[in-house]
Amino acid sequence: MPIYRRVTDRNIPEANNLFVVVGQACTAWANVELGLISLFDCIVTSIPPKGSMVAFGSLVSLNVRMTQLRSVYQAYFLSGLTNPDTPEDERLKQYDDFSIIFRRIESANGLRNKIVHGSVTEIESQDGQKHYRVCPPFFTQKNQNRRARNPSGPLLEYEMDEAEIVRYVNYFESLSDYLLKVSSNFRFQQDAFFDKAILRNIPSL
Repeated sequence: MPIYRRVTDRNIPEANNLFVVVGQACTAWANVELGLISLFDCIVTSIPPKGSMVAFGSLVSLNVRMTQLRSVYQAYFLSGLTNPDTPEDERLKQYDDFSIIFRRIESANGLRNKIVHGSVTEIESQDGQKHYRVCPPFFTQKNQNRRARNPSGPLLEYEMDEAEIVRYVNYFESLSDYLLKVSSNFRFQQDAFFDKAILRNIPSL
């Protein structure tokens, strides 16, 4: 069984690289949330007061923000503002297509949580080899429950190396770029807001 230790020595290059990419991931995710704010702002400030009323509420977590975003964008698509001549079932289909981005954000948030709530950890194998990963705390109830369900499984839920986190950083950045592009397109070209080319370019891992 490997030995896991908290890293306190800042003179270990492999560990320091992980600290750097964790910081990059946090910054990249902050930009994703900035993109969500932009996406929220452009829709609320463009539709009638009834649409703005939908947006009222407490935005205390990502889950709440996503609920609000889904509500106002569904109201926007179903209102016929995209194209009054489009049948309601087609407008609903447009919303379903567009809401793919919301599902991607919610999935990416799970990755963000693993990075933010993990810690840089030294792992020493049985043969004495040491390597460094971002791992979740062993003592959490979630980890204890997972171990109880599968005692012979891995000690921890995940062990992220630098390359994996860099991949997520790049994904977060592509999501934030996409959100800002959509918001800009909405503000300046509302008649062309719903664009199949944009939907085809929704970032994915």
